[in-house]
Amino acid sequence: FTKVCGHWQRGFCQRGGSCQFLHPEKEKGILGARGPADIMRHNFKTGLCKFFMAGSCPQSGRCMFAHGAHDLRAPGMPLSKDEEDIVQKVALAKARGGGLSNDARVGA
Repeated sequence: FTKVCGHWQRGFCQRGGSCQFLHPEKEKGILGARGPADIMRHNFKTGLCKFFMAGSCPQSGRCMFAHGAHDLRAPGMPLSKDEEDIVQKVALAKARGGGLSNDARVGA
């Protein structure tokens, strides 16, 4: 354990205690102690979806990542009601142990 977990730094690591990387409290996410929905809201569509770029995204309209340059947003931009609904559904699915991968972003 010598490197800080990138997922932890973004606010949520599904591996928890079984993760091979460090999870120090002082390094916890961009929004500190807030929950995964806050991190998802902040990062909504700030990166391109690697599945869409490869030809087909299995999440389609529920994807947290941009489907082309026209879909990209700046971090922290306010969400529409529809976008907020997507974030809430994905956060709930993650809390239940399912949901979308954090690795859908191009280059992840």
